[in-house]
Amino acid sequence: MEIVHRNKIQRYHVKLSQTVDLDLLYPVLLDKGIIFRSDLERLKAKYVIRDEQAQEFFLRYTKRGPKAFNTLIESLIETGHISEAKLLQDESNNGYDSTYRRSSSGGGGVEPFSSPSHKTPPSSEKASPKLSMRYVSEITMEELLPLNLEVTQSTIYNNGVSPDECYQMMSKPRGFALIINNLEFTGDPNSTRHGAEQDSENLEKILTLLHFEVTVRHNVQKIALLKEGGIVDTFLSQFEGTDVDCCIVAVMSHGTDGSFLTSDPERLQDPQSNRVSLSREFLPRFNNHFPPLQNKPKIFIIQACRGELRDRGATMRTTVSDSRDQDKSDSGSESSPSLSSRSKSSNSSSSDKDRMPSFEDFLICQSTVPGFVANRDTQRGTWYIYSLCQELAERAHDTEFTTILKRVGRRMRTLSSEYGEKQMSSFVNTGFHFDLYFNPGLFKS
Repeated sequence: MEIVHRNKIQRYHVKLSQTVDLDLLYPVLLDKGIIFRSDLERLKAKYVIRDEQAQEFFLRYTKRGPKAFNTLIESLIETGHISEAKLLQDESNNGYDSTYRRSSSGGGGVEPFSSPSHKTPPSSEKASPKLSMRYVSEITMEELLPLNLEVTQSTIYNNGVSPDECYQMMSKPRGFALIINNLEFTGDPNSTRHGAEQDSENLEKILTLLHFEVTVRHNVQKIALLKEGGIVDTFLSQFEGTDVDCCIVAVMSHGTDGSFLTSDPERLQDPQSNRVSLSREFLPRFNNHFPPLQNKPKIFIIQACRGELRDRGATMRTTVSDSRDQDKSDSGSESSPSLSSRSKSSNSSSSDKDRMPSFEDFLICQSTVPGFVANRDTQRGTWYIYSLCQELAERAHDTEFTTILKRVGRRMRTLSSEYGEKQMSSFVNTGFHFDLYFNPGLFKS
């Protein structure tokens, strides 16, 4: 579907959900083969409230392919939704006559039809239900202006914080960065991530300004990514025999919670053929079993959906009680390390002390929270990468990185799509023991 048509449906999807009789529209679209009964059943099961179901249907419909927009207008006309068809047709230049007619069947209704029985669905429909989670909410937002990325140079190392409390960040180059941006997906043209090319451009620019040597790879296939001597191995080889301070890896793609998709098509006999598990297949390649990265900060930026839920937002309370001074565990009881656990630690053998955890110095930055989609502007790129690059440009010279990530969340909470969707970023600290300042402009003497 062309971007202008997608944007038009998104712009009017609330109005369409209020006025279109889906009981009339669904069968016609099924008969034309533009939607499929299995998708419809899952939609109805998940969204029982009619209004929510209708809104979600029109948002998902924008993924139905190049013929979907014209087919929707035809179907609206056939089912008597003349004003709705005209609403979408105006300024769309679809070549339809301006005089709309109802079906020729008696009583002003629609002609009989039968549901498709032997039509072959596109590759995206053949996949397991989990694949439906990969779709990002595509939008266009006027408030996302083009980024003008410039970085202020630091004047004080680590902004004056003691070196004992911070990772060393003074090497030149500061480190190596790998950006993987999957824009297109073989056999599934409806999944093209329109606007996401801006993400890799913005991130490459800001990381270069922060003195990283950046490798960018687009439309990566799983074998090429993970095989011996492949993209990951080639990237890691840069750290061997060099004395750099940091590793950054960014992955931007469709995804589900815990995995991301590569650009190769899914094979029916192997549902995991184009999915990469973060915890099992990807992150372990960078852990302490690779000696050149031991004791060095490793930052992972994951821009991908983590589910198919859409954040419709919550009503803000006028007063909120502050319980931040309560130091309690999840069970509600106060907790603190026991004396026995401390004594066990002190009695550890020297051989145990010489070992280190496999996963350490990891900071995993996620575009959204578990279960939810991530939003992408079709012109400016994803909300998360846009906001992250903006905050890095403004604050990398004097602000610790996890504080920057918190500010990214504060920036994102102010964004809303034109149909009211929200999004919140998150990050996970896995043995990221020290503060990290990028210190642009400062190097070892």
